[in-house]
Amino acid sequence: MAVRNGMPYLKEAVNSILKQTYKEFIFIIVDNKSSDGSFEYLNSIKDKRIKLFSSEKIGFVPTINYGLEKVTTKYVATMDADDIAHLRKFEYQIEYLENNPDIGLLGTNLSFFSKNNGLSWSIHFPTRHNDILDGLKSKKYVLSHPTTVMRTKYLNQIGGLREKYKYAPDLDMFLRLSNLTKFSNISLDLFGCRISPKSITSLNLISVIKHQRCAIRDFENNKSELKLNTTLMDYINYLSLYFYKKALFNYLNSSKLFWLLFLALSVLLNPSKAYFHLKKKMGYFKTI
Repeated sequence: MAVRNGMPYLKEAVNSILKQTYKEFIFIIVDNKSSDGSFEYLNSIKDKRIKLFSSEKIGFVPTINYGLEKVTTKYVATMDADDIAHLRKFEYQIEYLENNPDIGLLGTNLSFFSKNNGLSWSIHFPTRHNDILDGLKSKKYVLSHPTTVMRTKYLNQIGGLREKYKYAPDLDMFLRLSNLTKFSNISLDLFGCRISPKSITSLNLISVIKHQRCAIRDFENNKSELKLNTTLMDYINYLSLYFYKKALFNYLNSSKLFWLLFLALSVLLNPSKAYFHLKKKMGYFKTI
């Protein structure tokens, strides 16, 4: 877990890991110059499984890679400091990976949430490797990094995340891992992802879209170069995704009028992508 000023949601995120039914893990937390008391809180926790580090590296990718360098276990998982893992997430995923040695990366379904008001937006991902890979190569949301548990050996082989694709490091990582192993998703909602209008993705959507396009192009051409020329389609996709995220945020905050308005704008700009996002995705969090 990478942390930079994680309060006030940090405690809930940390507790969702410490209370996992699967107990045999090491919890590596890297604090990136927090100034809101996050480091002091983390340092006060009395749990031998926590290994707390302070990093001078700036940025999400360098901080995550710094933490990954400390991993010595068979499996590895990452999550943000404001999200919530289902208490049986590790149990289900470790059991699946132990029984399916051909799968090197395993995700789960998830639910987006904003406030503790009972509202969520459920995301149901495909389970077959070929469907997941085809979706990744067409920039569809078919796999979510914070839901995944990976075999550490494969992540080490590709060298972790790459800073050059810092606005789409997950997609770049998934594509490179697909050369080494197969993917799957468990068809259960085992993760809660908090939506904030100030998140890195929300603030840099146009860069995210360009980096995704470059990561896919370089993967398919077996090259490693980053050209950031913005196309007209980038702007259309940006606006569609921006309005979709605005719709999602307003829905989760009970603003029915605005979420329908923003959703209509998203559909108007990119009907096929909007249909994909909406198909079987809206609902309430499943309890297990």
